[in-house]
Amino acid sequence: MIVDSHTHAAPDKIARAVEEASQSKLQAGGVRLHDSMTVGALVAALRRHGIDRAVVFCVAEKPSVVTKANDFLFGVVAEHPFLAACCTLHPESEDAEREIARIRRLGGVGIKFHPVFQGFLADEPRMLRIYELMGADLVAYFHCGHDPSRPGQESGVTPARLARIRELFPQLKIVAAHLGGYGMAQEVRRFLVGRDFFFDTSWVPSVADLDPREVVALVRDHGANRVLFGSDFPWTDLTAQLQWVRGLPLTEEERGLVLGGNASRLFWGRSGAA
Repeated sequence: MIVDSHTHAAPDKIARAVEEASQSKLQAGGVRLHDSMTVGALVAALRRHGIDRAVVFCVAEKPSVVTKANDFLFGVVAEHPFLAACCTLHPESEDAEREIARIRRLGGVGIKFHPVFQGFLADEPRMLRIYELMGADLVAYFHCGHDPSRPGQESGVTPARLARIRELFPQLKIVAAHLGGYGMAQEVRRFLVGRDFFFDTSWVPSVADLDPREVVALVRDHGANRVLFGSDFPWTDLTAQLQWVRGLPLTEEERGLVLGGNASRLFWGRSGAA
Protein backbone atom coordinates (compact mmCIF):
# COMPACT_ATOMS: atom_id res chain seq x y z
CA MET A 1 0.00 0.00 0.00
CA ILE A 2 1.18 3.52 -0.84
CA VAL A 3 -0.03 6.50 1.18
CA ASP A 4 0.68 10.15 0.47
CA SER A 5 0.54 11.81 3.88
CA HIS A 6 0.92 15.41 2.69
CA THR A 7 -1.47 16.81 0.07
CA HIS A 8 -3.46 20.02 -0.31
CA ALA A 9 -6.83 20.79 -1.89
CA ALA A 10 -9.35 23.62 -2.02
CA PRO A 11 -13.00 23.93 -3.12
CA ASP A 12 -13.34 24.23 -6.89
CA LYS A 13 -14.91 27.68 -6.75
CA ILE A 14 -11.97 29.21 -4.89
CA ALA A 15 -9.12 26.91 -5.94
CA ARG A 16 -7.72 29.36 -8.48
CA ALA A 17 -7.74 32.23 -5.99
CA VAL A 18 -6.04 30.06 -3.36
CA GLU A 19 -3.42 29.01 -5.87
CA GLU A 20 -2.63 32.60 -6.79
CA ALA A 21 -2.49 33.83 -3.19
CA SER A 22 -0.28 30.94 -2.11
CA GLN A 23 1.99 31.28 -5.12
CA SER A 24 2.59 34.94 -4.34
CA LYS A 25 3.91 33.95 -0.90
CA LEU A 26 6.06 31.02 -1.98
CA GLN A 27 7.45 31.91 -5.39
CA ALA A 28 10.43 33.78 -3.94
CA GLY A 29 11.71 30.43 -2.69
CA GLY A 30 11.42 28.81 -6.10
CA VAL A 31 8.25 26.96 -5.09
CA ARG A 32 5.64 26.66 -7.82
CA LEU A 33 2.46 24.76 -8.49
CA HIS A 34 2.75 21.57 -10.50
CA ASP A 35 -0.99 20.89 -10.68
CA SER A 36 -4.35 22.31 -9.68
CA MET A 37 -5.53 22.47 -6.07
CA THR A 38 -8.92 21.00 -6.98
CA VAL A 39 -10.00 17.67 -5.52
CA GLY A 40 -10.40 16.32 -9.04
CA ALA A 41 -6.76 17.03 -9.81
CA LEU A 42 -5.65 15.38 -6.57
CA VAL A 43 -7.71 12.23 -7.09
CA ALA A 44 -6.54 11.94 -10.70
CA ALA A 45 -2.89 12.28 -9.65
CA LEU A 46 -3.24 9.65 -6.93
CA ARG A 47 -4.82 7.20 -9.34
CA ARG A 48 -2.24 7.93 -12.03
CA HIS A 49 0.57 7.03 -9.63
CA GLY A 50 -1.07 4.03 -8.00
CA ILE A 51 -1.33 5.72 -4.60
CA ASP A 52 -3.94 3.96 -2.49
CA ARG A 53 -4.65 6.55 0.19
CA ALA A 54 -3.83 10.15 1.01
CA VAL A 55 -4.14 12.68 3.80
CA VAL A 56 -5.52 16.00 2.60
CA PHE A 57 -5.15 19.49 4.10
CA CYS A 58 -7.02 22.76 3.63
CA VAL A 59 -5.30 25.37 5.81
CA ALA A 60 -7.38 28.30 7.09
CA GLU A 61 -5.53 31.63 6.93
CA LYS A 62 -8.10 33.36 9.14
CA PRO A 63 -10.43 32.19 11.92
CA SER A 64 -13.63 32.97 10.02
CA VAL A 65 -13.03 30.25 7.42
CA VAL A 66 -12.09 27.37 9.74
CA THR A 67 -15.55 25.80 9.82
CA LYS A 68 -16.03 26.11 6.06
CA ALA A 69 -12.59 24.62 5.36
CA ASN A 70 -13.28 21.66 7.62
CA ASP A 71 -16.75 21.16 6.15
CA PHE A 72 -15.08 21.02 2.74
CA LEU A 73 -12.65 18.35 3.95
CA PHE A 74 -15.42 16.25 5.50
CA GLY A 75 -17.32 16.42 2.21
CA VAL A 76 -14.24 15.36 0.26
CA VAL A 77 -13.70 12.33 2.48
CA ALA A 78 -17.38 11.36 2.29
CA GLU A 79 -17.09 11.30 -1.50
CA HIS A 80 -13.62 9.73 -1.57
CA PRO A 81 -13.25 7.35 1.41
CA PHE A 82 -9.60 6.60 0.54
CA LEU A 83 -8.78 10.14 1.67
CA ALA A 84 -8.38 11.27 5.28
CA ALA A 85 -9.15 14.78 6.51
CA CYS A 86 -6.35 16.47 8.41
CA CYS A 87 -8.37 19.48 9.41
CA THR A 88 -7.54 23.09 10.14
CA LEU A 89 -7.75 25.37 13.15
CA HIS A 90 -6.52 28.94 13.33
CA PRO A 91 -4.52 30.08 16.38
CA GLU A 92 -7.06 32.89 16.85
CA SER A 93 -10.11 30.65 16.65
CA GLU A 94 -12.53 31.73 19.36
CA ASP A 95 -14.09 28.33 20.01
CA ALA A 96 -11.27 25.87 19.52
CA GLU A 97 -12.77 23.41 21.99
CA ARG A 98 -16.02 23.08 20.04
CA GLU A 99 -14.28 22.76 16.67
CA ILE A 100 -11.84 20.15 17.93
CA ALA A 101 -14.75 18.17 19.36
CA ARG A 102 -16.48 18.41 15.96
CA ILE A 103 -13.33 17.30 14.14
CA ARG A 104 -13.09 14.29 16.41
CA ARG A 105 -16.81 13.46 16.07
CA LEU A 106 -16.79 13.69 12.27
CA GLY A 107 -13.71 11.55 11.80
CA GLY A 108 -10.90 14.02 11.19
CA VAL A 109 -7.51 12.41 11.76
CA GLY A 110 -5.71 15.52 12.94
CA ILE A 111 -5.00 19.22 12.45
CA LYS A 112 -2.49 20.81 10.09
CA PHE A 113 -0.66 23.89 11.40
CA HIS A 114 1.24 26.15 8.99
CA PRO A 115 3.09 29.19 10.40
CA VAL A 116 3.75 30.72 6.97
CA PHE A 117 0.02 31.16 6.39
CA GLN A 118 -1.26 31.36 9.98
CA GLY A 119 1.38 33.42 11.79
CA PHE A 120 2.11 31.73 15.12
CA LEU A 121 4.88 30.30 17.29
CA ALA A 122 4.38 26.61 17.94
CA ASP A 123 5.07 26.84 21.66
CA GLU A 124 3.25 30.06 22.53
CA PRO A 125 0.51 29.84 25.20
CA ARG A 126 -2.50 30.09 22.87
CA MET A 127 -1.21 27.05 20.94
CA LEU A 128 -0.60 24.97 24.06
CA ARG A 129 -4.30 25.03 24.91
CA ILE A 130 -5.06 23.62 21.45
CA TYR A 131 -2.63 20.72 21.89
CA GLU A 132 -4.16 19.95 25.26
CA LEU A 133 -7.60 19.73 23.66
CA MET A 134 -6.26 17.46 20.90
CA GLY A 135 -5.33 14.78 23.40
CA ALA A 136 -3.73 11.53 22.31
CA ASP A 137 -5.90 10.67 19.31
CA LEU A 138 -5.65 13.63 16.91
CA VAL A 139 -2.41 14.13 14.97
CA ALA A 140 -0.71 17.55 15.14
CA TYR A 141 0.83 17.96 11.68
CA PHE A 142 3.27 20.90 11.37
CA HIS A 143 5.05 22.64 8.58
CA CYS A 144 8.43 22.61 10.32
CA GLY A 145 11.49 24.64 9.43
CA HIS A 146 12.14 27.78 7.47
CA ASP A 147 9.72 29.51 5.13
CA PRO A 148 11.17 28.50 1.73
CA SER A 149 10.60 32.01 0.37
CA ARG A 150 12.24 33.71 3.39
CA PRO A 151 14.90 31.30 4.70
CA GLY A 152 16.57 33.94 6.87
CA GLN A 153 13.44 34.76 8.84
CA GLU A 154 12.74 33.11 12.19
CA SER A 155 10.42 30.16 11.81
CA GLY A 156 7.32 29.77 13.92
CA VAL A 157 7.83 25.99 14.03
CA THR A 158 11.36 24.76 14.65
CA PRO A 159 12.72 21.45 15.93
CA ALA A 160 13.52 23.13 19.26
CA ARG A 161 9.93 24.38 19.64
CA LEU A 162 8.54 20.94 18.80
CA ALA A 163 10.87 19.36 21.35
CA ARG A 164 9.39 21.66 24.00
CA ILE A 165 5.87 20.69 22.95
CA ARG A 166 6.80 17.02 23.24
CA GLU A 167 7.98 17.59 26.81
CA LEU A 168 4.71 19.31 27.71
CA PHE A 169 2.45 16.87 25.86
CA PRO A 170 4.07 13.42 25.82
CA GLN A 171 0.93 11.74 24.41
CA LEU A 172 0.40 14.14 21.48
CA LYS A 173 0.99 12.60 18.07
CA ILE A 174 3.28 14.97 16.15
CA VAL A 175 4.36 15.01 12.52
CA ALA A 176 7.20 17.37 11.58
CA ALA A 177 6.94 17.85 7.82
CA HIS A 178 9.90 18.31 5.49
CA LEU A 179 12.17 15.69 7.07
CA GLY A 180 11.74 17.23 10.48
CA GLY A 181 12.46 20.81 9.49
CA TYR A 182 12.98 22.49 6.14
CA GLY A 183 16.53 23.83 5.94
CA MET A 184 17.29 22.95 9.57
CA ALA A 185 19.14 19.63 9.37
CA GLN A 186 21.44 20.25 12.33
CA GLU A 187 18.56 21.27 14.59
CA VAL A 188 16.55 18.23 13.47
CA ARG A 189 19.35 15.95 14.58
CA ARG A 190 19.85 17.81 17.83
CA PHE A 191 16.24 18.03 18.97
CA LEU A 192 14.13 15.44 17.13
CA VAL A 193 16.03 12.45 15.77
CA GLY A 194 15.38 9.29 17.74
CA ARG A 195 12.53 10.84 19.69
CA ASP A 196 8.78 10.31 19.41
CA PHE A 197 8.06 12.33 16.26
CA PHE A 198 7.04 11.40 12.75
CA PHE A 199 8.79 13.08 9.81
CA ASP A 200 7.50 13.26 6.25
CA THR A 201 9.60 13.24 3.09
CA SER A 202 8.08 16.28 1.35
CA TRP A 203 10.66 18.76 0.11
CA VAL A 204 10.40 21.89 -1.99
CA PRO A 205 11.12 22.89 -4.61
CA SER A 206 12.49 19.42 -5.40
CA VAL A 207 13.76 16.30 -3.64
CA ALA A 208 16.55 16.37 -6.22
CA ASP A 209 18.17 18.97 -3.96
CA LEU A 210 18.70 16.30 -1.27
CA ASP A 211 21.56 13.83 -0.90
CA PRO A 212 20.00 10.33 -0.86
CA ARG A 213 22.75 9.02 1.43
CA GLU A 214 22.05 11.71 4.02
CA VAL A 215 18.31 11.03 3.86
CA VAL A 216 18.82 7.28 4.34
CA ALA A 217 21.11 7.98 7.30
CA LEU A 218 18.43 10.24 8.78
CA VAL A 219 15.71 7.62 8.26
CA ARG A 220 17.76 4.93 9.96
CA ASP A 221 18.98 7.11 12.81
CA HIS A 222 15.46 8.30 13.51
CA GLY A 223 13.75 4.98 12.78
CA ALA A 224 12.14 3.92 9.51
CA ASN A 225 8.93 3.26 11.47
CA ARG A 226 8.58 7.03 12.07
CA VAL A 227 8.94 8.38 8.52
CA LEU A 228 6.03 9.03 6.14
CA PHE A 229 5.99 9.51 2.39
CA GLY A 230 4.54 12.94 1.65
CA SER A 231 4.53 14.79 -1.66
CA ASP A 232 3.18 18.27 -0.74
CA PHE A 233 0.90 17.98 -3.80
CA PRO A 234 0.35 20.18 -5.80
CA TRP A 235 3.44 22.15 -4.78
CA THR A 236 5.85 19.49 -5.99
CA ASP A 237 6.14 17.09 -8.89
CA LEU A 238 4.41 13.98 -7.52
CA THR A 239 6.09 11.74 -10.09
CA ALA A 240 9.56 12.94 -9.06
CA GLN A 241 8.77 12.74 -5.34
CA LEU A 242 7.50 9.17 -5.52
CA GLN A 243 10.26 7.92 -7.82
CA TRP A 244 12.91 9.51 -5.61
CA VAL A 245 11.64 7.87 -2.42
CA ARG A 246 11.26 4.53 -4.19
CA GLY A 247 14.86 4.84 -5.37
CA LEU A 248 16.38 5.44 -1.94
CA PRO A 249 18.78 2.64 -0.95
CA LEU A 250 16.52 1.34 1.80
CA THR A 251 15.64 -2.25 2.56
CA GLU A 252 12.30 -3.49 1.27
CA GLU A 253 10.96 -3.47 4.81
CA GLU A 254 12.08 0.13 5.39
CA ARG A 255 10.67 1.25 2.05
CA GLY A 256 7.33 -0.38 2.78
CA LEU A 257 7.08 1.41 6.11
CA VAL A 258 7.91 4.80 4.61
CA LEU A 259 5.70 4.46 1.54
CA GLY A 260 2.58 3.42 3.39
CA GLY A 261 2.89 1.18 6.41
CA ASN A 262 3.55 3.95 8.91
CA ALA A 263 0.83 6.25 7.58
CA SER A 264 -1.71 3.44 7.52
CA ARG A 265 -1.03 2.79 11.17
CA LEU A 266 -0.96 6.45 12.20
CA PHE A 267 -4.00 7.73 10.30
CA TRP A 268 -6.14 4.63 9.77
CA GLY A 269 -5.06 2.40 12.64
CA ARG A 270 -4.11 -0.51 10.42
CA SER A 271 -0.91 -2.31 9.46
CA GLY A 272 -0.79 -1.04 5.90
CA ALA A 273 -0.92 -4.45 4.27
CA ALA A 274 -2.34 -4.28 0.76
